[in-house]
Amino acid sequence: MRTLLIDSYDSYVYNLAHLIADVSGAEPVVVQLKDLDSPDAIAGFDNVVVSGGSGRSDRSADFAALVRAAGSAVPVLGLGLREIPGSRGRHSRFEGSVSGHGRLSRVSHYGAEMFSGVPDEFTAVCGPSFQLPDPLPEELRVAARDGDGGVVAVVHRDLPQWWAQLHPESILTEHGARLIENFNALTRRVAGGVRSVPAPRAPLTAPIGSAQEAPGRLVHQCHVRIVDRRVDRAAVFEELFADAGHRCWLDFDNSGAGEPRFSVLAGGGPLSELISGRPGEPPVVAFADGRADERVEGSVFDHIGRELSRRAVLAPELPFEFAGGYLGWHAADTGETDWLFADRMVVVDHLSSTTYVMCLSADSPVEPEAARQWCDAAVAAIRRLPGEPVDGRSGSHLANLRLDGAEIACSALERVVRVDADGWVEARTAVAPADGEGLLTVDLLRNELGRVCSVGTVSVPDLMDADDRAEVVPTVRGRLRAGAGAIDAVRAVLSTAGDQRGFVGWFSSTGAAHLKSADLVVERSGHDGTTVLDTAAK
Repeated sequence: MRTLLIDSYDSYVYNLAHLIADVSGAEPVVVQLKDLDSPDAIAGFDNVVVSGGSGRSDRSADFAALVRAAGSAVPVLGLGLREIPGSRGRHSRFEGSVSGHGRLSRVSHYGAEMFSGVPDEFTAVCGPSFQLPDPLPEELRVAARDGDGGVVAVVHRDLPQWWAQLHPESILTEHGARLIENFNALTRRVAGGVRSVPAPRAPLTAPIGSAQEAPGRLVHQCHVRIVDRRVDRAAVFEELFADAGHRCWLDFDNSGAGEPRFSVLAGGGPLSELISGRPGEPPVVAFADGRADERVEGSVFDHIGRELSRRAVLAPELPFEFAGGYLGWHAADTGETDWLFADRMVVVDHLSSTTYVMCLSADSPVEPEAARQWCDAAVAAIRRLPGEPVDGRSGSHLANLRLDGAEIACSALERVVRVDADGWVEARTAVAPADGEGLLTVDLLRNELGRVCSVGTVSVPDLMDADDRAEVVPTVRGRLRAGAGAIDAVRAVLSTAGDQRGFVGWFSSTGAAHLKSADLVVERSGHDGTTVLDTAAK
């Protein structure tokens, strides 16, 4: 079945696209409203689904596509619309004073085909109820009302058109898949059992902000030494990286809860580079090997994405996923950002009291030996240092970075997004799912992961999952679709966090990524005082 899904700039259109694909077995064609400027745009589709928004009749430019869909012979399912196009210009509007998402209601229906197989009463996430003209246009019939008596669904008496102010794609809507199944049954009945075969096509959407793979494949070898002892992170950080022009300390874990299991202590060696972005200026890459600084196209994250796509690291099996890559910080409210490609690092595994000394080398006759020598010297230095005190860990996730003349310090880090080397993404956010704001956030996260993840993989394993402070922190999970990478996942997740203005983290050349929100305190050399980026840990 070939479905056209009109994206009316709705925040949940990819949740809807995944639901349609799950039910129908074929991905819908997602087209933005602005691109439906041709009368023939709907031709060749078996049915049309219109996402929320879709303009008003007094704004003909953004309402025209909806009017064309309503005037076509194909079945139409309109969800969360501002108006229902009617005959002779009699359009049905809804009340705009009610919240457009997150209103959990008990819905009662009257046996229309739209709700075939659905209990007479069910729970659904609803938008504003329709404010229908009086008298009701003769071609429309009320199909369902919410608990307050408001109309949330109508059907056309003569045409295969259903209009609803509920969100079948929401995580808390019951029987949402059944509504899509019923719409597909309507489509087959109207077509007399004949349906088109979807042609091979691109995925739902291209990875957001992705760039093509950069030319010039780079293969690095990761040399590893293992020290079986507890070490003092601060002492190791100062001993090995005090003189480094750029250095990073970042705690992380694989579970997202509790004390940090791992600490990455890293600095720049001969293969390192620093990519920096400042407001109103193109990103600049500074190389450690003496090459002149280079301005790059696109954003800092475009550059990191290109580099990760062309870099490969050959490393032994490790209990963590960072084996060289980019560590850094980003202030979303100002656009300031710095990321170091680190080729020398120490990773401390606090659970097993094991320390991993690692150094990258390029594919050349000289560099492997130099990397091995650095590892051996680092191991010798670590053995001379005292071990970490038993009470030396605070339990808080810490970060300290010195990049491009800025010293960044933060604590109480909380994971925002994690991407493993197999392409599985986990995004977490503290919410209260029972209220509208919490529900909106969870559905937004699902939608944004749906932009870059394969159909059928996006899920919320435990909506009421709580952290060690009893805050509700649901995890949204999905697997990256072909062609998408860690940069795409991070961009998608961070686009939902409007008040999250600071984060630190890493992107590994293994394809993994790990980012956390944080309070960022930035002190710049040559400047008086301290600049505090106004952000709170989330």
